Amino acid sequence: MVAALRSATRVAVDETLRPLTVNALGETLLVWARPSQRIMSLAKGAPLGIVPYTLQWSAPDPRRYSVEEYTRSISAPVRPDDGLGYPLGYPLDYGAPITGGAATLTNAGDTGTHPVVTITGPCDRPQVVNRATGFVLEFALTLAAAETLVVDCDAGTVLLSGSADRLYTRTPASVPVESWTLPPGPSPIQYRPMWAGPGSAAAVRWRDAYL
Repeated sequence: MVAALRSATRVAVDETLRPLTVNALGETLLVWARPSQRIMSLAKGAPLGIVPYTLQWSAPDPRRYSVEEYTRSISAPVRPDDGLGYPLGYPLDYGAPITGGAATLTNAGDTGTHPVVTITGPCDRPQVVNRATGFVLEFALTLAAAETLVVDCDAGTVLLSGSADRLYTRTPASVPVESWTLPPGPSPIQYRPMWAGPGSAAAVRWRDAYL
């Protein structure tokens, strides 16, 4: 039994973080941590079958997160073909407004959270704007249909189709990837590529964050 307990709670020798879910006072939250120390008391006097045991976890990120992960897909804006016709006639008909390209995302926690933004082509020079902070993510590249650009704002990585580094395509209009967060409360988000074809979208994935 002692050997099985040691095996199940072995202290990590690498830097891999694993999800640790803790329920305290009726609130269940998640952290990313690794077992860093354990103390198993084999002193005499403990009741038969009971081993006093302490397991310590270390979490480099002090934030705690909602167990549920949220995802919101924002389609590229659709610009109508109609508009003002010439020669002008009154009353003027300005055509239908632009649709899509915006959504409001809510971080129900009390501190900023780093999302993962996945942009799907076809599109050119994709841009994602957080109107709550004014921060912009923009990349000088073209995505073909079904190609994806995965922007991990926590890790600070920008990967084409999940593997090829494209961090260098970040434009001067952009903030550092790690600075693009969802602050507590609602955040109006806009997806504004220079050009986009059918099926292009920006999917934002996040967890509520607490300190």
